[in-house]
Amino acid sequence: MRLTKELFYYKINKVKWLKTVWKTRGKYKNPPLQVPEAIEKLGVNIVDPLEEFRTDIKKEWKPPADDPRFYEEPSPTENPLYKENPVTCYSYNIKFLQNIDQVCVLTKTQNFDGLPQNVSDLVNKIEIPNKEKLLKRYIMHSQDWVSKKVKLPRRIDKENLKFKFPREYGIPPSQSIGIFLTDLLRMCQSTAAQFPNAVQGRRLIHSPFINTHYMFNDKNILIRGSPSYMLGSNQDLQPFANQEIIDKSIDMPLPDLYPVEPTIDLIKEHFYNDSTCNGFKLPYAFNRPHTLFMQNSDHWNNVDRQCRSLMFCFAYATARARERFGEDVVKLPEPVSVQCVNMDQTTLNFTCFQLNTLDINTEGGIKNFVWFDTGNQIFKKILPQPWKEDEYFHKKRYGEFESTPLDKMLALVLNGLPETANL
Repeated sequence: MRLTKELFYYKINKVKWLKTVWKTRGKYKNPPLQVPEAIEKLGVNIVDPLEEFRTDIKKEWKPPADDPRFYEEPSPTENPLYKENPVTCYSYNIKFLQNIDQVCVLTKTQNFDGLPQNVSDLVNKIEIPNKEKLLKRYIMHSQDWVSKKVKLPRRIDKENLKFKFPREYGIPPSQSIGIFLTDLLRMCQSTAAQFPNAVQGRRLIHSPFINTHYMFNDKNILIRGSPSYMLGSNQDLQPFANQEIIDKSIDMPLPDLYPVEPTIDLIKEHFYNDSTCNGFKLPYAFNRPHTLFMQNSDHWNNVDRQCRSLMFCFAYATARARERFGEDVVKLPEPVSVQCVNMDQTTLNFTCFQLNTLDINTEGGIKNFVWFDTGNQIFKKILPQPWKEDEYFHKKRYGEFESTPLDKMLALVLNGLPETANL
């Protein structure tokens, strides 16, 4: 619409009037009520309308006295999961104070570095056509090749905390790790032509739930949670160490945590279910836990993530041992083994656990075994640092590519297959 001279002056005057009203009302308060002297002599009751008839004042609502729901809180003892004796609970987000030493004491486990011998023998023995080319494509798929991108949190660089980065659009870390993990699992399943039992005798289960408990220092410890994926098998995984090494573990000492209590980081709860559940409805042909896959989108270091992997491997091995040998089993007729792969956007960590005993309530006797292979970086993600003058620091790039972690992951996934015996 074209403004005439009259409309133009009207618009200007209206804006000026609104500015004046805004200034006066924002600067001055309403004057107090003044009652004329003649009306006061007559004894007329004067009511200030700004105080008595304001509609923006919300009066507190009180429930009726005859409705007991507003006065009587339900008793916690009415909940079927409530128990008078509290349980010490471990869940997915609990971080240990003393890292590996603390979790080894909690599970009565002896720690070894590297992969077990039967797993390390399979590394670099499995050939996949165009392995490095496919792995680079999977990296770009998880980092850039996604059409839908969201607004990311503002980035902070430790080298220059004062620098304010602009808000970026991209792939969230949790989604990026999930894409990368599914692509790596697809590559592992592509070996079906060479190893048919890798597909016929295995099933990939999404988010299986684990709930189990054990006694430690006369305390009931409950472990519950859900890893991202679990590779279920129709056969139990073979032990990593023989009986001779298991017998030698009697003389292996556990770490000394004094004066720290091993259960200092665990949470006490009254609402829990103390039955053992491994996420399967029996009968199921692939209910033997083989390898767990866990995604790490938090800011923990690799050592803390390995502690979490050990706790969940111990939980699944305990549930499987009770399923095979009975609920009250303490001395296992045969060890139970479980593997785990935990990863973030760039790094893979491997855990191999062997449950030799459930006599965790005593310090002596044989120990459980765990092998840690930590910090296997596939690539390095270099983010831009605009405060540096060199143009090299103004673009996001990827470097230090290494395909060895994929070979280790293939060795864990294909471990236990009869076709790998001759490799």
